[in-house]
Amino acid sequence: MLRHRGDEFGERTARNAIVTLTQAHIAFETYEISDCLPELCDFTAVLVCTERLDKALDGLADLLESFVRSGGGLVVLHRGLSVSFCGLFGIVSQDRAAALVPCSQAAGMVFPSRVLPSFQGLSLDASVIDGHASFDVVPSAHACVVATTSTGKPLAWRTQFGKGLVLFWNTTICSERRMRGLIIESLESVVPISVVPVANAGVVQVDDFPAPLPAPTADLGGSAKVDEFYSHIWWPDVYRLARGYDIALTCFVAFDYSNVAEEVAMPQPQPGLVKIDPAITAAIGRLPPAEIGLHGYNHLPFTVENWPSQKAMASSIERAKVEWNIAGLGSLPTSYVPPMNMYDRTGVAALVAGLPGVKSISSVLNSAPEVATQQDFGPEPWNNALFCLPRATCGHEGSQQLFFDCANQVAALGVWTHFMHPDDLTDVPGPGRTQEAARNPNGRPWRRRHGKPGLYDQLARMFAQVKSRFPWLVFRSTSDAADILKRFFESDWKVNITVDQVVVNGPAGSFFRLRTNGFPRGHIASCEGASIVHSEMADDYCLYVIEMQVSRVDIVLQTEAASQGVIERLLAVLRPDKQVSTAQLSAARKWPSPAL
Repeated sequence: MLRHRGDEFGERTARNAIVTLTQAHIAFETYEISDCLPELCDFTAVLVCTERLDKALDGLADLLESFVRSGGGLVVLHRGLSVSFCGLFGIVSQDRAAALVPCSQAAGMVFPSRVLPSFQGLSLDASVIDGHASFDVVPSAHACVVATTSTGKPLAWRTQFGKGLVLFWNTTICSERRMRGLIIESLESVVPISVVPVANAGVVQVDDFPAPLPAPTADLGGSAKVDEFYSHIWWPDVYRLARGYDIALTCFVAFDYSNVAEEVAMPQPQPGLVKIDPAITAAIGRLPPAEIGLHGYNHLPFTVENWPSQKAMASSIERAKVEWNIAGLGSLPTSYVPPMNMYDRTGVAALVAGLPGVKSISSVLNSAPEVATQQDFGPEPWNNALFCLPRATCGHEGSQQLFFDCANQVAALGVWTHFMHPDDLTDVPGPGRTQEAARNPNGRPWRRRHGKPGLYDQLARMFAQVKSRFPWLVFRSTSDAADILKRFFESDWKVNITVDQVVVNGPAGSFFRLRTNGFPRGHIASCEGASIVHSEMADDYCLYVIEMQVSRVDIVLQTEAASQGVIERLLAVLRPDKQVSTAQLSAARKWPSPAL
């Protein structure tokens, strides 16, 4: 990785890439762009994470050209430009300094090709990505366009340079943590052979269920009695839908919604407070989820702003235990979702002291810190007894933004974490509630009504598309997923790759992705010690998801014989919807590495 610590914006990309590669068990070294570099033949790829190419070591452009020409991969994660690098980056040379494209003309993101498989076909508009700070440059005629803005302006492209491949991102968005999957798949797309371990854990959580829930109006909930909607319609529908897709559900209970004012933060039982409808608890008993976790006695976040003391929080936890046993929910919870996705150091201390059996805590991954307590996967910084399992997506509706965030999670870690609320249905636009803020922005009913698709239909579409894109993804309870990810981060991997052989050493029962790039394609001829759980092919790559049955896996690769119509297929590289590359497996060199 090449970086420049004096480049404020480029350093954000570098730091994000460091976390991404570390979590994915990919071995890497970082160097200042002005440093004398070691022999590049010991590396499979170079990542450029700075725009300050003017600070580059003299001769760096020639050095990188030689590396790529001999079969190395190059990814420019943070757009940078210099005349001496234009040819290598696949940019049409120009006499003038490139200007920045106004954000209004360079927003959104569309993926027209299969170079990055997890993102194929996704299209984000300007409301999701409002600008890229792109340079006003043009990719060379032979470049394969990987991504464009919503107006069709090339945003990322891949080019052949000798035996190697170069992918150039004309943007700064790879600095955002939600883009980590783009970083991994960009890297996979430029090396002849790559191996990337994945955790393989899908998680779907239902916050506030069981809970005292607002009854939907007849136009939203249909003809059912208002007190029976969640117990007899919503939960049975969601349960059976998830079961049909082999999706494990974790429900998070909140016992009391009325006890939310600061002056009654001490959760003492009082007459008249709204409680959980017994019919909902009975429905959970009839159709049990994979796990029930705690969302809180009431819906007050465990922060010092909301509670007078840690002792008051502890009192709340004790009351929750009483209600838990009264409701007959079984063993005390091992997973926790903080109300409003917020908590602080004091709240963590209260939680661990009051419920030592809780091992995971789930807030959100991508939200702004002022809106929620932002988490990353790994031990909770305030108390390592807890493991953070943040959620990346939410709701009943599968938007392009949701599928994009899901794709980034799966590409980076082999994980998807999602949550929803039963009362998403009733959160519709109205006085004081904008369409952008509402969780049911289009006012959809639960089931199809008068020809209008309901939230149930949208949820079914979401599950179907995720399963279609990632059929190998195994859905697990929250506690099981947290355990798997914890072991995944602690595991040791070693990969050796030659021209036609891949040897992977890692924990039995684990998963990894293997991708081969080139034309003709290289495919798996034999695989000992593992089973192939998924495979897919494009014109110039093969992609596999493999489950290790023992701690050593031996894979033999074989290059396909060139088929008839080779000239026509090679010419297709000029078309952005055909990602044909002439990178050959013969360009692969031997290297030991935890991944790639």
